[in-house]
Amino acid sequence: MSIVMYYNKSMYSDSAVKTHDYIECCAEKIFKTENGILFGVCGDLAANSFLNYWAEHNFEYCARPDMPDDINLSALVYMKSKLYSIDNHKILTRISAIESFVCIGSGAPFAMGAMATGASPESAISIACKYDTGCMLPIQKVSL
Repeated sequence: MSIVMYYNKSMYSDSAVKTHDYIECCAEKIFKTENGILFGVCGDLAANSFLNYWAEHNFEYCARPDMPDDINLSALVYMKSKLYSIDNHKILTRISAIESFVCIGSGAPFAMGAMATGASPESAISIACKYDTGCMLPIQKVSL
């Protein structure tokens, strides 16, 4: 559910998160750490604090974030000009070729289609929110 997009050293997202099997609105989903890591999270709200701590204190290439196995998430992590994804198994994987944009989450197909036709990131996220029931406005943006 929801959407996170990387585009031009910025991340964009909707505001929906999952808590106790319910989709709720208006949670912060994109973070910039003091040590220069930018990341965005889709999935359970609990994942945000675990990933924030991991990015600030324990980031190592291919290291697993330490969090309970029952937390569902996908995430994008931008660090030192490299983009990584974290899947539901909490495995960090480098995205070898950064396209002009990368999207994750249930709203990703809608946003990718919009971006492919020339939409701005904000418009693409809005379109995802219109057509995917797991996505909700407002849009968030954090840049390096």
